[in-house]
Amino acid sequence: QGPSPASALHRMARKAKQPAAVAPADASADALSIAVAASALLLTVLLLRWKRSQKSAVVLRTSAEPPRKPAAGKGPMTILWGSQTGTAEGFASVLMREARQHGYAARSVDLEELEPDELADTRGPVVFLLATQGEGDPTDNAVAFYKWASESSRGADELAAISFAAFGLGNRQYEHFNSMGKWVDMRLPQLGATRLLELGLGDDDANIEADFEAWRASLWSMLCPLDAGEIGAPQPNFAAEIVESAPATGPHPPVAWLQVMFPKQKLVASELLVSRELCQDASQGSVRHMELATAAGQDKPWLRYDGADDLAVLCDNGSDLAAGTAERLGLSPRATFRLRPLSGGVGDLPGPSPPLPTPCAVADALRYYADLRAPVSKQMLLLLSEHTSDPAQAARLAHLASAAGKDEYTEYVHAQERGLAELLNEFPASAPPFGPLLELVPKLSPRYYTISSASSLDPATLHMTVKVIREPMRGAPH
Repeated sequence: QGPSPASALHRMARKAKQPAAVAPADASADALSIAVAASALLLTVLLLRWKRSQKSAVVLRTSAEPPRKPAAGKGPMTILWGSQTGTAEGFASVLMREARQHGYAARSVDLEELEPDELADTRGPVVFLLATQGEGDPTDNAVAFYKWASESSRGADELAAISFAAFGLGNRQYEHFNSMGKWVDMRLPQLGATRLLELGLGDDDANIEADFEAWRASLWSMLCPLDAGEIGAPQPNFAAEIVESAPATGPHPPVAWLQVMFPKQKLVASELLVSRELCQDASQGSVRHMELATAAGQDKPWLRYDGADDLAVLCDNGSDLAAGTAERLGLSPRATFRLRPLSGGVGDLPGPSPPLPTPCAVADALRYYADLRAPVSKQMLLLLSEHTSDPAQAARLAHLASAAGKDEYTEYVHAQERGLAELLNEFPASAPPFGPLLELVPKLSPRYYTISSASSLDPATLHMTVKVIREPMRGAPH
């Protein structure tokens, strides 16, 4: 279940077996413009399924503090996620970092990568983070697991050896609110699994981050009653190192580099042909008709779709915001860096994967990877606090990340939509290291729109009919 109709630009039709496209664009004050309207070239992607020369280096800003000692080992934990738009995947990363701070050898696993028959042998707590899409359906990456667990041939004690907890991600404006979370919470005990904690239900129509935070607090109180209190910023896994100060300017958008970040999708560049206002008085509400080229007329169209499939738009922050953020961090936007692992794995698990492919330019990381306007996590606030030279600013950031500052965090960060770019300007004494910052910043995710054309009638173009939200984003140019 995606964003609510009140907060989304459209109501997504989740019919798509072959959804459509993803696109970057320059920054703008309108949520829509950030996605598509300001760019003449769109980067599109066929979503057949939602899956998944070094020189002497100079280390970028690092902490002078010694590494924090991890908590005593508590054994393995497996976090399984089903995500369509990236929210559940992001929650899984947050939970994994916290679990490791609590002493668990935790791993975050895409449900599509899970061999269901191996679930019964999984050691330690198993946590499910499941989003619901469409009419109560599993996300694309959770379909195989859903079919496996739903088979009537499954035995009543098939999962008797595992203990689990589940959190569902949904939206109360949809009829089948959180059906996947409710399903897994009901089905696993039928297969013999032991429920560790009451099901958590996240509501994107209200404050799903606050829902997840409250559920996480209950999880740690149950699993770690002696050390369930507040913890510091996560131990960094990577340091950023400059490997070249002035790389040759590459193509924009950097399709090949973005393809590595979205390996389960085929990225294709499409031209925006038409962007036309449909309302006589757009000041009272704007609805735009947009047309993208599918590249028909060559051997085959790049984009193949059916009516009511989803168009996934891969936006970017724009060059100005990326360059300004780089300069605020004391970095040259043109500098090339790489992420160097700081440590090995946890327990018998391999080390974590880097958050983005490197080497790459600082500007590209801040333009196409980091969601600089998305509300930041409390883990990011702690990182900023620990690297803030002014005591008053550091205390303010730490308070916002604390249990005592819960209401202020909700209002200041989420209700007012403060992202990393704005916080860096509001707390000028903060100088976070670039590597850990990239680990904690939200990742730009595709935005979804329902296609309003039929390829059988016009295979050369793809149409969208989109309502524009005229609420300027904080920190966006006017």
